[in-house]
Amino acid sequence: TTPTTTTTTTTTTSTSTLTPTTSSTTTTPITSTTQSTTTTQSPTDWCADKGTIGRYPHPHDPDCRSYYYCFASEGSLAGSTYFCQGTTVFKPDIQQCVTSTTYQCPDYVTTPIP
Repeated sequence: TTPTTTTTTTTTTSTSTLTPTTSSTTTTPITSTTQSTTTTQSPTDWCADKGTIGRYPHPHDPDCRSYYYCFASEGSLAGSTYFCQGTTVFKPDIQQCVTSTTYQCPDYVTTPIP
């Protein structure tokens, strides 16, 4: 008999699929919102800070048509808001409502909050 040689060849095929990748950068601006809040004192608190009895221009009335009346009440100062009648305006130096031809209401100036 003749000797036989058996050769086994194993071939391994490997397939690799590469998926292309892309890289991108997105810039998103950051926005912020600031809300301003206005706090208004009550007439009584305003008068307590003022510390004096009398009539005073309302601090937030651009038309000069209202005023605070500060008065003594139970050992401390209290306050009420009053409105001038018709087309009259409050004149601080005489603490009374007068015709608008008698007193020119000053320009109302606001200061924005930074």
